[in-house]
Amino acid sequence: MNQKTAMKLFGLLGLLMLLSCGYADRHRNSSSCEQALVDSLEVRVQDSLFSNVHYSRSQLLEALTQTQDSLVYYRLLALYGKTFFISSDFDSILYYNRRVKEYSRNASQSSESLQSPQWHDVLSDVYNIEGNVWMQLNRPDSAIIDYKKAYGYRLKGKKLHLLPDICINIADAYLHRSDLAYTASYYRRALFLCDSLNLSEHTKFPVYYGLGQTYMELRDFDLSNHYYELAGQFFDEMNVSEQWTYLNNRGNHYYYRKNYQEALKYMRRANALVSSYPQMVFEQNFIKVNLGELYLLTDKLDSDRTNVEFAQIVSKDTIRMRVWERGSGITQACGTGACATAVAAFINGLTGRKSDVIMDGGTVTIEWDEISGHILMTGPATKVFDGEIEDK
Repeated sequence: MNQKTAMKLFGLLGLLMLLSCGYADRHRNSSSCEQALVDSLEVRVQDSLFSNVHYSRSQLLEALTQTQDSLVYYRLLALYGKTFFISSDFDSILYYNRRVKEYSRNASQSSESLQSPQWHDVLSDVYNIEGNVWMQLNRPDSAIIDYKKAYGYRLKGKKLHLLPDICINIADAYLHRSDLAYTASYYRRALFLCDSLNLSEHTKFPVYYGLGQTYMELRDFDLSNHYYELAGQFFDEMNVSEQWTYLNNRGNHYYYRKNYQEALKYMRRANALVSSYPQMVFEQNFIKVNLGELYLLTDKLDSDRTNVEFAQIVSKDTIRMRVWERGSGITQACGTGACATAVAAFINGLTGRKSDVIMDGGTVTIEWDEISGHILMTGPATKVFDGEIEDK
């Protein structure tokens, strides 16, 4: 089925649902009908989010212009904001989330609809995606606060099957802080919830690779490998983001075991996976940093598949860097490499968000903006040489 045919079918399904709301049940109010329509739309948007994010947004924008119910409108707005996570447009997510939260605060708290399980699920989604933003911006403390709010709202909602996912997010945030006791506690709570809610084994694989990473940090490689093996059984059932996380974490497992060749295999798979998804900017840059180090460790400096930066931390806001570029060898400078080096230094706690990168060809200032997630580079432009090309 081609894309145009699929779009027509989605439109027809929406029309049929509206007709059923209008004629099949005279006692059902318009708000309930719109909520049912949003349920259907949410499934369609989630299905097309990674393959065609622009289509997902267009569907939501069209629905936003047509809805007449405030609750439905802000539920759609929350879902619309969520689509910007795929493209790492974090300021847009925070903007739309803020509007949803302001509506929730300003509307009458005695309103029955705002106390409904459905609305609590909306707020849980809002705080959960906001926690994800803080994690991408390397702010785990802020993420934990939002994740715990998401957990509280989810307990009052209808989608209890998503509780383990929030526990996993909380555990990931604690892992980022190297607080391994709380990390293991929340992963174990996620497993308990999976069993208590009679969820399928499929829902447990994020917990498995989370525990795999936890035991990797503890350097218990046998237990780490055990949980990674359990998670790997579900690889084909994972979505793209989950597959990338699994491959990256598995690569880290072998990296810490100093089996760099095996680590390189997983990192290359992760890189190949996200290269097909141009909107996954953060994941692409992150995996290239890992690949660069592995190429160094495996003596592949002349590989035509990578650029490598040699960096030395001079101070909390200064980095000295030299560049090896594919096909050229040592070069005077590399703007992309300077950006990647500055981000890697910040992620590892070696510098702040803004630093000067000194290269053979000059110095640039790199800043990783906290809100937008954009990497900004400023510096001089210098004439290097004149040349002539002979026309044969």
